[in-house]
Amino acid sequence: MAEPAVIPPASTITPSTAAAPPAAPAAPVEPPTTAKPGTAKESVFKSIRAKAEAAENTPPPTTKPATPSAEPPKPAAAAPATAKPADAPKDDEPPKDLPPEKKASPWKLVKEKEARIKELEAKAAELDKLKITPERQKQIDALEAKAKALEEEIRFADYTKSDDYKENYLKPYEQSWHRALTDLNELTVTGPDGQERPIGEQDILELVNMPLQQARAAAEEKFGVFANDVMQHRKEIRQLAEKHNAAIEEARTKGAERDKLRQQEFEQRNATMNTEIMDNWTKANEKVLSHEKYGTYFKPVEGDQEGNQRLAKGFELADRAFSENPRNPNLTPEQRAAIIDRHAAVRNRCAAFGRLVYQNTQAQARIKELETQLGTYKQAEPAAAGSGAPPPNNEPPKGMKGIGARLQKYAT
Repeated sequence: MAEPAVIPPASTITPSTAAAPPAAPAAPVEPPTTAKPGTAKESVFKSIRAKAEAAENTPPPTTKPATPSAEPPKPAAAAPATAKPADAPKDDEPPKDLPPEKKASPWKLVKEKEARIKELEAKAAELDKLKITPERQKQIDALEAKAKALEEEIRFADYTKSDDYKENYLKPYEQSWHRALTDLNELTVTGPDGQERPIGEQDILELVNMPLQQARAAAEEKFGVFANDVMQHRKEIRQLAEKHNAAIEEARTKGAERDKLRQQEFEQRNATMNTEIMDNWTKANEKVLSHEKYGTYFKPVEGDQEGNQRLAKGFELADRAFSENPRNPNLTPEQRAAIIDRHAAVRNRCAAFGRLVYQNTQAQARIKELETQLGTYKQAEPAAAGSGAPPPNNEPPKGMKGIGARLQKYAT
């Protein structure tokens, strides 16, 4: 069989198989014989001839020549040439017939840099996501604490649903059953119909639930020389089952004790809170009754039976409204509406209190002012008025009496 051909790498290609080199550039035009040696023009032509000879004798490179980063250094300043051909290159630029050197496009470089920057930014963003900041650490700690609290609640509410139960008791118990069925899968038992069949889960379960002596006799009868293997798995399953049941019973007992303790703590906190509320309630009412400006509005007034009754009814309405909750699900629609009406009445009475106090204050001031004026009028009356006689009339008589009185005055 012929061996496969081996393709040589690119570095082993011989010059004969490589691409033909480009044609050598045309020889530059010789400068006139009048050019002085050592001038700038002579230096340029000398450099061009050297490059042409090197291009003819040197094979083309396999890779692209590096682009020079700067122009070739200029020769030292010299005396200007006396004559210059029309087609000769200028002193400050290379000849036109040399092959142009290719440079990378600036826009291509910009696009490459932008793509690289975006790639690095994407990687930095991924690293920032993995970085745990102090705020992120606080969130993680809060979630862990919440998960721990929920796990504790599940542990006492229903231990069989907790991770602790599943990992430490349920999983080993199920693995023990799996090992037993895997190790004993080649054993057979004789069924009630006299037919042999592979050992099953129910066969092992019967042995597990039997007392030890009875289980040993049954295993030797059914499995013969393999009775010890079956009894070993029975022992392991029973041990794990006992641990499993003991853990559930312990969780149930601890859960009941915990519930009882929590109920006692709740009742104690509730009693303490009720005592605190009643103390503050009593102090707040005493403070209102002793208020210099508003205290008189909330105290019974001696002799004012009607006013005292209205005050008592107001306190009764407020106390009843504070003790009722319209959100109670056991209320009928009518009862809920009545409670809301009482709450609205208390609200509006509270809102009107300030205005009524202001109006009452203004009315009392006006009454006092009128009483002062009335007292002034009473002081201006003559003393005889106190005897019950009509006050004297100092006005002159009118009509015929007035004429007679005036005639009588003139006669005298």
